[in-house]
Amino acid sequence: MWDLTTMILIFYEMIMIPVDFSFEIESNPMKDFDFFFVNSFFILDIFVNFNTGYYSKGLLIMERKRIFVNYLKGAFAVDLVASIPYTWIVGEDDSTLA
Repeated sequence: MWDLTTMILIFYEMIMIPVDFSFEIESNPMKDFDFFFVNSFFILDIFVNFNTGYYSKGLLIMERKRIFVNYLKGAFAVDLVASIPYTWIVGEDDSTLA
């Protein structure tokens, strides 16, 4: 269920970010909540991945240290960069990006 929710939110972001940049949709409480929820979910996903076991050579690994190291060596860097909520850092003002 977690992976399905992640996939749905990724598709949502794939549509909404370009629409938001292209059409300069005004900020409203629902849009702000949507982006806050999605960004919070992806940040939470990093913490979940640090606690999720993995299979190695057919064996389920549940040791926290090995999970931690495996995630750091694998998808952590991509997840971290993708999860940074740019609007929380630079703000909503697009003039700072140009």
